[in-house]
Amino acid sequence: MSDKKITGFFLDTCILLPQAIEADKNACEKILSSDVDYFVSKSVRDEAAQLSNNAYNVLSTGLRHYIKPAFERKGVRRVMRNEATDVAEVFSQEKRRIDKDYPVGRTNIRRNMFGQIENYVASLMHNLDVDKHLSVTDLLAATLITLENARHEVEKPFKTICTVPVEANEKLVTFEPICKLVKNDRDVRHLMAAVQYQFKFDTWVIFVTNDEKDILSNAEEIWRFCGLRCVKPCWAFDYRRDMTRFNRPRQYFGEDCILSKELRAFIKIIESVLQVSIRSDVFEQNK
Repeated sequence: MSDKKITGFFLDTCILLPQAIEADKNACEKILSSDVDYFVSKSVRDEAAQLSNNAYNVLSTGLRHYIKPAFERKGVRRVMRNEATDVAEVFSQEKRRIDKDYPVGRTNIRRNMFGQIENYVASLMHNLDVDKHLSVTDLLAATLITLENARHEVEKPFKTICTVPVEANEKLVTFEPICKLVKNDRDVRHLMAAVQYQFKFDTWVIFVTNDEKDILSNAEEIWRFCGLRCVKPCWAFDYRRDMTRFNRPRQYFGEDCILSKELRAFIKIIESVLQVSIRSDVFEQNK
């Protein structure tokens, strides 16, 4: 059992990765700069690393095997400052090709990295002396360095954040009411790791996410079905304050609330998996 009644925030993968909306970015940064405990499960860390690697590999391949040939087809081996729009068009075409071949999925990582590359190339071209040339080879070498730096910035949060040694038990991951609600298998695994931690250490955690499609749209059902509170970053501290008034999770779900049939079934699985008791006599009271 933890010595804290409420531990803090379990972060979803999307919280650690680049945010498309400035307000979401600010809310995430508020959590990451606070003195409240926050951490990720191994499944979240692994997914973030995979998403970053995938984005890096797609862009690296594009720079090496598509950008240079695009210049060569134009007969261009070096560029000058007044040719910036020609350079911009080559990168714009490559961005369109990548978006077509690799549709944007769950994150903005790739677009964020490509945006950093474009901004760097634009700055490089604008700072060239009027009568100076830049070879395409040197230009591409500089973009690859920029891509590596962008990757480092993306990965820094989830490489330094605390990862809790909890992997969701398969009996929880396959809990049918949750699987019917949350269609993405990875999301289910992230959620179940958080709730398993909550009951194992008998301390409240709050799952923080910007995932409207699979998680936040089902937040009330997730709470009623497995006892995990899921919230947007902008509300995280408010829910944490309110949950400090609750008894610890095992006592709360054992004595303090009326359980849904789904939560009764879920707690039976928790008791079996973790070998803990959550006042199972309350089940008889709630039938």
